[in-house]
Amino acid sequence: MSERWSSALQWIGQSVVIGGVAGMLGIFAQALALAQGNLSVAVTARSVVALLTLASVLGWVLRRWPGRRSYRYHLTSALMAYVLMPLSWIGQALAGRFLAADALVTLAVDLVVWLLVAAGIVAAQRARYAAPREAPIAAGWAR
Repeated sequence: MSERWSSALQWIGQSVVIGGVAGMLGIFAQALALAQGNLSVAVTARSVVALLTLASVLGWVLRRWPGRRSYRYHLTSALMAYVLMPLSWIGQALAGRFLAADALVTLAVDLVVWLLVAAGIVAAQRARYAAPREAPIAAGWAR
């Protein structure tokens, strides 16, 4: 398989995993919190779990394949993951609903927060792996 097809399949898989898992775990966290009877706790739990899922999956991908893909590659993947989350379609992916009643404003706020978290993770992981690794010290017996 060519590098181009491999890259495209990895991008699609990364987007689907982030969007699907963040959506499912977010709804699960909201359902658990709603059982307690507090809507604001439920929305906050959904937001935190969705952002933690984004950070952990994106961080894992960047640790697994450091430096192989561009900044734009990972941010467009995060954008597609946001689009694939069903709650983002109605402007309820994160806690932006607390800031505005309008669905488009909520969608924009949630998207900005989502992309800022993704950009932060990508920048942190790329800086972490950008420094050249030192060669291990040769042991005397291994010569």
